[in-house]
Amino acid sequence: SHIQERYPYRIIRANWSGKSGEMLPASLRVIGNDDIGIVANITSIISKEPNTMLRNISIDSHDGIFQGYLVIGVTDNRQLTVLIKKIKTVKGVKDVVRI
Repeated sequence: SHIQERYPYRIIRANWSGKSGEMLPASLRVIGNDDIGIVANITSIISKEPNTMLRNISIDSHDGIFQGYLVIGVTDNRQLTVLIKKIKTVKGVKDVVRI
């Protein structure tokens, strides 16, 4: 194809597991300090993960504590485990649980 010839560096080979890379929705609850930028940090981690998609996010904030409910599309559980670990490293995040 022309794209491969013109922009070889833009081609990323994707290895899908499962049926033609279908996404499984996973719900997470994130609890943390309601600091400026914490939600942006969480969503940026998710957006950088390969084959991972943020489907939905809703946030409740009360007395300086936020509770976020996230629905994330992942291709497998291993990926979700890695993602949860990364979200837990965000400054101000106290807990991340799958619900």
